[in-house]
Amino acid sequence: MENNVYLYIDLIKKGELDMARPIKETPILYGEDARRFEERMKHPRKETKEQREQRLKDYEYFIKTLKK
Repeated sequence: MENNVYLYIDLIKKGELDMARPIKETPILYGEDARRFEERMKHPRKETKEQREQRLKDYEYFIKTLKK
């Protein structure tokens, strides 16, 4: 464990291990792309009860596999 700490500190000092990355700017949409995006936001897709149940079931399975 102690060796790992020293290695970690050395990597930080050398700049080889970044703790966080800057957030990139969000792209701005123009023209037809902007119109399409706005239209899709006005009319979101509807999810049926069965689709929602399946999505939640898949999510729970995924979380359970991560915990193993």
